[in-house]
Amino acid sequence: MPATMKPKYALLFILFVGVIGSSFYFLARLYVDNRTLQEKINDTDREVKQQRRDIRDLRAHLEALQNDPKAVERIARKHLRMSRENETVYTFSDPNPAPRTTDAKQARGPASRAGNTP
Repeated sequence: MPATMKPKYALLFILFVGVIGSSFYFLARLYVDNRTLQEKINDTDREVKQQRRDIRDLRAHLEALQNDPKAVERIARKHLRMSRENETVYTFSDPNPAPRTTDAKQARGPASRAGNTP
């Protein structure tokens, strides 16, 4: 083998290693991007499932209010403090009230997250 052929193979070897190395670099970046996007998709799927559960619960609540007079009465008594004629309502206050929760979502429940407060 002549001495002039060896630098040629060395150059081809270096070029080959460079191409393979850059391919691995770009594939690694694509893999990381793919994993990040897959996590976002999973998070969005979980959020969609939660929203569907909330919608189902709100529809059931709405149907109860439209079709069940007792449900309407219960809401009127609880939230509007209404009473029947000739009925006396006594309201007691706690002398040592517990501290209120600071998490607004937890305090309001699923109905107010959807923008509909009962």
